[in-house]
Amino acid sequence: MKKLEYNIYKCSSFTSIYTPENIKTQNSSDLSSRWSSESNIPPQYLILKLINPAIVKTVTFGKYEQTHVCNVKKFKIFGGLEPDNLIELLEGGLKNDSVSETFVLRHTIGSGMIPIRYIKIVPLVAWGPSFNFTLWFVEFQGIDEPNVIEWNTKYFTMYREHEIVRLCLKHFRQRNYSNALRALEQDTNVKLEDPLLAEFHTILVDNADYKKAESFLENAMYMGLFSEYIKHKEYQPVWEQIDVGDDNQLRPGMRGGHQMCIDAYTSTIYLFGGWDGNKDLNDLWSYNINTMKWSLLCLDSAAEDGPSARSCHKMCLDTKRKQIFMLGRYLDVQYRCTDTLQSDFFMYDVESGRWMLIAEDTSSVGGPFLIFDHQMCMDVEERILYVFGGRVLAQPSSNPEEPNLTEVVYSGLFAYYVSTSTWRELLVDPGYPLLSSIPTVLSRVGHSMLFHPLQRKLYIFAGQRNKEYLNDFITYQVDTKTVEQIYKKPETDPGNFPAPGFTQRATIDPDTDEIFVLSGLSKEKDKRDDNVQNSVWVYKIKENKWVCIYHNENSGEVYWKKMQHLEPCPRFAHQLVYDHINKIHYLFGGNPGRQVLPKLRLDDFWKLRLCKPTQAQLLQRCKFLIRKHNFEELARTDTVSALMYLRTKLSDIIDHQDPRQTEEFHLLASLLFRDSVEATSTNPLKPETSTSGDTMTVLPEITTDTKHYRRSKLYEQLTAYLPENMVEPRDVEDNIFKDEVPKLKSACTEVMNKLKETAEKSDSREEILAELKHLLQMYIDLLKLAHEAVKYISNKVQFEQVQSLPLPVCQILLQTFTHCKQSDTIYGDYFASLGELLTALFKKASEVQNCFLNLINTIVIFDLRKEKQVFVIAEVGRILSSIGEIVTGLDIKTAAEVWKAFIVFSQTHKDHLKSRMNIAVTLKFLSSEVTDTIPTIIASTDIKTVEKLLKLTHFNLKIIIKLCGLYNEHLDDAYERLFNVFILINRYTSPYLQLQNRSDKFIDLMHAYVEVATEPFLRTVLEDRQFIHCYFKSIRSQFNNNDTRLSATFLTISIMGKLISSRPAVRHQWLSNDPSFNVVCLILSIVDQLHAEFSLDLSLDIPVEMAQIPRTGSLYEFLLVHVCSMIVLLNEIKFKIVQKTLIHSMLQANTWKSIFVSDIWCAVGRYGSGEFCFNHVKFLLELFQSLNKHTRIETVYLSSIIARLYAALADNHKKQLAQEYSLTEYPQLWAKCGIDESLHPQSIDDVINVACQKIDTLFSNKLSVDSFKYVCDILELISNCGHADIRAKNLTGRICKLWGLNFDSQLQNSAWTLRFIGILFQVTAFAIEYFTNEELLKILRIITELVRFNTRIRLFACVMLHALTAKEIDDSPEQNNIFGCISSLFNALLKDSNPLVKQAALETFHYFAHRTSHVTILPATVAGDAKLQEEVSEYIQKIIQGEQDFTAREQYLQTQRSVAVKHVCHESNTPLEPQEKKKKLTNDINVNVIVQRMKHDCDSLVDYTANGGKTENITADISSIIVKLQSVLKN
Repeated sequence: MKKLEYNIYKCSSFTSIYTPENIKTQNSSDLSSRWSSESNIPPQYLILKLINPAIVKTVTFGKYEQTHVCNVKKFKIFGGLEPDNLIELLEGGLKNDSVSETFVLRHTIGSGMIPIRYIKIVPLVAWGPSFNFTLWFVEFQGIDEPNVIEWNTKYFTMYREHEIVRLCLKHFRQRNYSNALRALEQDTNVKLEDPLLAEFHTILVDNADYKKAESFLENAMYMGLFSEYIKHKEYQPVWEQIDVGDDNQLRPGMRGGHQMCIDAYTSTIYLFGGWDGNKDLNDLWSYNINTMKWSLLCLDSAAEDGPSARSCHKMCLDTKRKQIFMLGRYLDVQYRCTDTLQSDFFMYDVESGRWMLIAEDTSSVGGPFLIFDHQMCMDVEERILYVFGGRVLAQPSSNPEEPNLTEVVYSGLFAYYVSTSTWRELLVDPGYPLLSSIPTVLSRVGHSMLFHPLQRKLYIFAGQRNKEYLNDFITYQVDTKTVEQIYKKPETDPGNFPAPGFTQRATIDPDTDEIFVLSGLSKEKDKRDDNVQNSVWVYKIKENKWVCIYHNENSGEVYWKKMQHLEPCPRFAHQLVYDHINKIHYLFGGNPGRQVLPKLRLDDFWKLRLCKPTQAQLLQRCKFLIRKHNFEELARTDTVSALMYLRTKLSDIIDHQDPRQTEEFHLLASLLFRDSVEATSTNPLKPETSTSGDTMTVLPEITTDTKHYRRSKLYEQLTAYLPENMVEPRDVEDNIFKDEVPKLKSACTEVMNKLKETAEKSDSREEILAELKHLLQMYIDLLKLAHEAVKYISNKVQFEQVQSLPLPVCQILLQTFTHCKQSDTIYGDYFASLGELLTALFKKASEVQNCFLNLINTIVIFDLRKEKQVFVIAEVGRILSSIGEIVTGLDIKTAAEVWKAFIVFSQTHKDHLKSRMNIAVTLKFLSSEVTDTIPTIIASTDIKTVEKLLKLTHFNLKIIIKLCGLYNEHLDDAYERLFNVFILINRYTSPYLQLQNRSDKFIDLMHAYVEVATEPFLRTVLEDRQFIHCYFKSIRSQFNNNDTRLSATFLTISIMGKLISSRPAVRHQWLSNDPSFNVVCLILSIVDQLHAEFSLDLSLDIPVEMAQIPRTGSLYEFLLVHVCSMIVLLNEIKFKIVQKTLIHSMLQANTWKSIFVSDIWCAVGRYGSGEFCFNHVKFLLELFQSLNKHTRIETVYLSSIIARLYAALADNHKKQLAQEYSLTEYPQLWAKCGIDESLHPQSIDDVINVACQKIDTLFSNKLSVDSFKYVCDILELISNCGHADIRAKNLTGRICKLWGLNFDSQLQNSAWTLRFIGILFQVTAFAIEYFTNEELLKILRIITELVRFNTRIRLFACVMLHALTAKEIDDSPEQNNIFGCISSLFNALLKDSNPLVKQAALETFHYFAHRTSHVTILPATVAGDAKLQEEVSEYIQKIIQGEQDFTAREQYLQTQRSVAVKHVCHESNTPLEPQEKKKKLTNDINVNVIVQRMKHDCDSLVDYTANGGKTENITADISSIIVKLQSVLKN
């Protein structure tokens, strides 16, 4: 071979100075010496042209001296004689390091070699996600001798022509084109198949002689024609758990890290040591395979001069001399010292049953230091032990030439010669720089090493070195002392290689040249967690090929509990041995890797048979297929004969012990009762290379041609078991798809580019239009070819048979739909003229798409153990998603088909697509479609348009929901878009739309198509941790936005609604210990922002229990019910977190928040039993007690909550609290709760006495804030005691004295001062009856001055005036002055500019006018002010207006300016008649008004006496009034 020179022919793109020419030069230190693509969007490629045609055998990729994110990770290489006619030569991958890598290219075909002139390199994946591709250096080696190239070019051309003719012959024969078949055979002299099989075709297909066909296949079996199929057929693993008898039988216990070896000649397995989860073991056992019994050889080997307890050691057996050798062990750091770090070496003689210490420390006699996790095997014939790898545990040596072992050091390859008892180091680890005379090999731990006695080679595979998990495969020829790397992942198939890791177990079968590997702990770098999984691989030494024969990724405990007796659960640190005589593996123990039970080890015992079908089984299968076919034909014509045939001939060939065959047999009977049937077989003997599988379709009407075609398919099935060189061509992939489909794609791309170029020309319009039509028609024809290629595959096939079809067809469809979407831009003025052709193009593309989607979802069978097929799946998924995005705006029906198929595809392959396909891109697109469409719907007035858009939105939401369910926690940056969708949907809920006065039809449509989708949508993402994080990250900004606050509230309520009925584990994710990520704490923190939303007239369905009547409520109640429901479900730990937030919120100076929290406390407190509520109150009282009891802001809300809960308590609980918390010590508390003297040990007299003392103390000492606050609290308590009695008289003087304080000085404008004044008003009103005129006048004058300061004081004054209504002001010198103060006060309040004060004043004045006996006050109030007279007169005459709808706080104040409120006094038991009278407010007396009032008062008095009222004290007054009225009548 020689280096092949080349030039750059073409490239997809390049960046800046990183041109393709750079790859011709190897310069690993120059960062600019590379080709770098401008994009990572496929296809990116380089096409190289060799200077001379050549047979290209290898390619070498050079690299930069450091790792680089743009380095190519996966790639393909194509080659051929023409740039547009290339075949695949290699698919592989590169490591992200600085070491050059060389790959062998496919270069043979048939008996010749493939001539190459053009080479295409296609990067597929870069090491850095989303980075462009980079190649640094590329070199090819091969042969370019002209005579060799000339011969192989002719051969290659002839070979292709020969295969094409054979395919045509096959096609003609299947379609029964006899004349064409004979003509082509005569003209080309090409034979379709071996003459023997041509005879079989005549028997089976032409003559339908099924009995003779069976005889032919029997002879084929005797001739050994099934052997090749069996040879290439993959193993089928069959696990069987070994039952060692009853539970009392002696057997090894649970362990991992133990060792086993097998003597296949005596059918004995030996087991030693291991770790049971708590300690190391040193017991030695033997298992007799024939008797299925364990025997304990040594319970404590150390006591019998054997090895101490240990794990991670190794042992092997000399089967000739019956000797077991043991070396190495692991020690924890605390046990490592000079004595324990000696590398002891033992031998156990099986026949004598005795241990022997060969060496106390092998390192002292030329052997390895103390090591663990190494490997050891034996050349039995030469009596040589080989020990490789392992980590050294020894201390540093004093010899300067030996390595410093304080760092991590790995042991090399040693040989121990048993006959001479000597050690020799054969290979040294590169970490031994001083031992340069010995060849090096990269050492490791946890690897596998096997000895092939016939080849005299050591096979070393995988392992771990530091943090790197190795995937190389090397051999060491023990005679020639040479090392060779025979396999490196990836070479030709990146997925056909066991996952890198450690503790895998390997065995070898020298007879079949096969190595078997049972996986252990996989540590793939691109996986998040350690991956313990079951898989069995076979390495075929002669073919240099890995094959996965078993793979099970299930990790759930439920699954493995169900399978515990059918196959072993995944594990590592297990042991596996192989009986090469009987071809059986034995597995014992190990670590199942359960994080919740880290000390758990296993003691189960299994055997594994790797089975292939026998020739007799294949013959039985062939006979079954023939008889089944014969039965299907009979069932169409003669059901009686068919039934008899089924019972006899078909039943005879069935293995009725096999459940699958039995099921298939039973299904055949249904053919007798159906017009068309598709019968499928699930038999594992089904040949994988058949393009049609075992699927047969019975057509409704069978013609001669149909029978011939179906027999041809049967023939194809049967010959799949025969040698490939004898049968008709059956590999469609190699002969058609691999060459022709890429050509088809290239042709489509070329035509598409030509269309764009032509549309941009400035030639004659007619010429351009004609050329465009011609090109479009050409493209439609190409799509027809693609359609035919897809339709050609009608029955189930393995992916390998059509591997060149899916991606190119996908890319053609994507290219076509993209062109259709951009057609108006591309064609401009020509668009209208090309409309018909563009429609035909879109229609044909849709047909191809539908056919392709059926192919990819139902026909192609993928082997997901192979990385290559997983890569194709990921690419197909990505392209389907892109097609869906494009056609969404073109045609709803086509888009629906794509998205439905995409969902099916995604669901089928979700486990492999999660980490390989960025589903977030798809979700972001669909989310944008939803968020863009809903505003259009809201703005639309056409109900038909609305319904159409809503159906589309509903469909998109269904796709989103399905994808979220399939790929939860793999949605990456799509969560924010999904959150925005939730916000938008919740913005237009039915209650909100009703508030906006949208029509019922519109609201029903929104609910049916959008709103109802919220529930499954929310249920899908509710458990997704990343969505939860996104919610808490984004929700606060939504609450801070006036436009989205309501929708954020609805969304949060919906989440709580779902959480209430969810599992506790789900709720806990939303109720983090961090309040920032706790949904209840979130609501409590933002509820103060919802005052405007709470004012909205929303009617929401309140959740009720099943037995309750459904009802509606406000947003406030709706939110409160959900928050309370969440809180009552909390466990103790979570409740403490929420409780802390509740207390914090309650003690803030925020009305809305405190009210809301108060309601929560009360609802939660009353939720449980009476005892629960009592404990709740006690907790709040303890909190109340810990605070400054006289600090209003901190205690007012607490006392309010306590009062509300106190009302729900039983009397015994109330009494207990009354005794613990006295009236005088906690006046503020009892002012809220109320006083029941029967429960309290203190009386009202005691309270009044304390109040008097405190007031006296207040004036005898220096003024203090605390003193004032206490006086406030106790006066408030007194004012809430009900009706005042004579005991209140003791307070009047002191209250009057309090009114005399200077409120203009230090107390002015403080919050507690206003509260103090307010309480003075309350207690004055409470004791108003007992004030003297002198005291009352003093107070009224002070109030007249105070009302100037503050609106609240003016409102307090209205309360005071209301109380004065019932006050009889004695006739004294102060009376007129009191009347004047009252009139002046009313006048000031009625003229106030604040509408609330004015309204309260009018209300009070109205009441005062009806109740007071001092009527002269009324005209004096409005005297001299005509405007005020008119306003008051109008108000008194007004009747109450209808109730107003207050939709917001701002509208409330405006409404109050124009609405009068009627006050009704209910002092008597019978309500007064609502008769309004206009009073004469001037000095002129209005007689009518007086008479009406007298009549009204008279009626009231009559009602009073009729209801039992006493009149003894007023009899004289009534008699006097009657006398006066009689004098009026006389006058």
